[in-house]
Amino acid sequence: IFLMFLALRQYLAGREIVRPGMWVMLVANVFNGIANWALIFGHLGLPELGLYGAGIATALTRGATLFAMLGLVWGFSLHEGAWQPWSREAFELPALRRIMRFGFPVAIQMSLEVWAFSAATLMAGHLGAGPAGAHAVVLNMAALAFMLPLGISQGAVTRVGNLLGAGQPIAAQRAGWVAIGMAAAVMTISATLFALFRWQLPALYTADTELISLAAAILPIAAAFQVFDGIQVAGCGVLRGMGRTAPAAWLNLFGYWVLALPLGAWLGLQQGWGLAGIWWGLSAGLAAVALGLLVWLRYRGPAHGALLLAD
Repeated sequence: IFLMFLALRQYLAGREIVRPGMWVMLVANVFNGIANWALIFGHLGLPELGLYGAGIATALTRGATLFAMLGLVWGFSLHEGAWQPWSREAFELPALRRIMRFGFPVAIQMSLEVWAFSAATLMAGHLGAGPAGAHAVVLNMAALAFMLPLGISQGAVTRVGNLLGAGQPIAAQRAGWVAIGMAAAVMTISATLFALFRWQLPALYTADTELISLAAAILPIAAAFQVFDGIQVAGCGVLRGMGRTAPAAWLNLFGYWVLALPLGAWLGLQQGWGLAGIWWGLSAGLAAVALGLLVWLRYRGPAHGALLLAD
């Protein structure tokens, strides 16, 4: 059900209609919080279901998001002008292969990134409960900061794709650089906050002084890769808008699995750097991915790709 919601949200985003998805998710988060509170702990006259209540609340929330989005689309006629009725052509193999050709590298790229951070968490676990906890705290902060450039990346997908579709490759190239610059600027703010408040931010998660100290020690390292993280996610958005999704997958394979994780394991587990070594490895990998994307877009970006097609 949630995948159907995502497909519908992306359909609207492709038409530069993004507010319905935002409002649905805002309301869904409030609903999810209330439903979890009521079903886990037995409030509002509902039974106390514990963990099962959390699962029920999540299922109800995800179902509600789909129906809310469908209601907005049909109620405000957001589908008019760009909706084709169901037909056998929608299931033709050439069309499905084309979607897979674009989508499969995106799935691989995102999986490589998520698996890399999961592997880093496993490495942190080998260092003990304290480092694993500090790693989880800082990783959560980095994930929260990542949401802002991720939104910019989604905007880049739509803007670059629409401009290329309109036959404006130079404008598409410019939109790509603007998106990357915006993402880098937003993450510069995050990096500054991480560095300045490295003791105060972990205290929002825990009162354990040892955990706070461990998290404060690696927050400046997390700050160091914030700008690279913003650049890479925005750059991936530009590539998706171009329909060139494979380069990001290859760069993620190299950056995370050839560079970041081996370097982090060597520094953190063999050279005695501990948690800092793992995070320096992640920083190096993100830097490599970001720089690789910048070079690729400079020489093979929307404008250059359009010229190749014209030739």
